[in-house]
This record gives sequence, structure tokens and C-alpha cells, in this order.
Amino acid sequence: MTKQKVGAIQMCVLIAKGILHTRSLRRKLGLQLIVVLLILFSLGVFVIGDWLEQHPWPFVIFWAVVFLLTAGLILLALIDALRVISEEQKEHNKEMAKDLRDIAKILKDEEDRKKGE
Repeated sequence: MTKQKVGAIQMCVLIAKGILHTRSLRRKLGLQLIVVLLILFSLGVFVIGDWLEQHPWPFVIFWAVVFLLTAGLILLALIDALRVISEEQKEHNKEMAKDLRDIAKILKDEEDRKKGE
């Protein structure tokens, strides 16, 4: 057997697929992002806000990070909403197929009963 080396990008994609696969993991990640963003926002406004105003590059970098995390949270929420819709449609289709099989069985039983009379 040969060992395959996995690149950093491939590893990130695999981890993302694992996290985004389960609804509970998506929700936990979203909650964690919200908490981090609240802390960063509070820190940037109340604690180091005056210092950031005096130094333009740290200001830009700090708020760019906050912006990127916010964009990531919005993207995660969109992915979660689309996955929930997809999961619910699959569940609905399974239930409809089961109901149709039950109806077909009832109709067949009724037809067999009428033939037997």
C-alpha cells in the first residue's frame, strides 16, 4: 500500500464536507461564529475602539476580519437553509412513496376481494 499525501486545500474541503453534512454540526458552528463575532464586535467598539481609530492599518485589518467572519456566517446560514429544504423534500418524497404503495396495496386488496365474491 502506498500512502497518499493530502494537500491542505483537499484537507480543508474534506473537513468542510464533514462539518456541513450534519445539521447539528452546522448549527453548532453557526453558534460559535455568532459568539466569536459578538466578542470581536464588543472588543472593537468598547475595548480597543479608541486605539483602532488612531491606527488605520490595524483598524482595516480588524474590521476586515470581522467582515469576513460575518460573510462566512451568512454563507453558512444560506447553506444550512438550502440543506434543510433538501432534507425535508427527501423526507416528504419518502413519505409520499410509502403512501402511494399503501394506496396501491389497498386498491389491489379491494380488487382481489371483489373478484373473490
